[in-house]
Parts: sequence; C-alpha cells; structure tokens
Amino acid sequence: MVVPVIEKWNFSEGAPPVSAEEAVDELGRRIADGELESWLTSSTGRSLAVVTNTERA
Repeated sequence: MVVPVIEKWNFSEGAPPVSAEEAVDELGRRIADGELESWLTSSTGRSLAVVTNTERA
C-alpha cells in the first residue's frame, strides 16, 4: 500500500504552512509591495521560487 505524502508549504522558516488560496493572496500582497521574488519551502525540504514581473503580474 502506498501512502501519499502531503507536503505543506510556507513562505519563511518558522511561518505556518499556507493553503493554495492563502499562497495566492500572499503573492498578490508581495507583488503590490514590490517584492518580486518569493520563496516557499515545503515540509519535505523542497524549495519553490516565484518570480514576477510587475508589468505582467
């Protein structure tokens, strides 16, 4: 039997995990604040970078 591993993602070390909807909201806030690069870290140690362009984001 294979048990799927559900990853949890957070924006910074020690921050609580976010849902997909919360991540989209947070990315929108970051873009509005001029933060054009955001990193998320998963509970399994993987990293995800989101880089935005203000003219297209």
